[in-house]
Amino acid sequence: MGDLERILARLALRTARPRDLARMRHAFQQLPELRAQLENVDSAPVQALREKMGEFAELRDLLERAIIDTPPVLVRDGGVIASGYNEELDEWRALADGATDYLERLEVRERERTGLDTLKVGFNAVHGYYIQISRGQSHLAPINYMRRQTLKNAERYIIPELKEYEDGRRDSACGDA
Repeated sequence: MGDLERILARLALRTARPRDLARMRHAFQQLPELRAQLENVDSAPVQALREKMGEFAELRDLLERAIIDTPPVLVRDGGVIASGYNEELDEWRALADGATDYLERLEVRERERTGLDTLKVGFNAVHGYYIQISRGQSHLAPINYMRRQTLKNAERYIIPELKEYEDGRRDSACGDA
């Protein structure tokens, strides 16, 4: 059943980890069965305990809906909250997944179109989205590639399509779109 007392202490101290919540959920899932088994015990103190024992159905339900089956060790690793629990979080996840798919498709398409095998699509917090081409192949960049940043061994470019995508993502993050 797990050590509920220890888990509750960590919750009170705000040091609980995602797996503590999963263990707590598991313990709460076992309470109805434990209560049913205690019903057959012929002992007044045990029956008194059984009567006072809660099942914490609401909390169990919350943990079942909110926490994934096997959460990571630390919250910062992400992926603790189950899909379907929070609509806004699901939307953000879909947006992030869609961004990765879009950038991968764009990279493949541009590599095939230009024939540049060093071409990469990426993101930088300062300069935003970019198409990167090695210095050795930068002279082969198409005319619609606008230089955005020069690095020691590469050039970074932007194209109108990628700029529109970047603007759309920024607007949706700000709630404008």
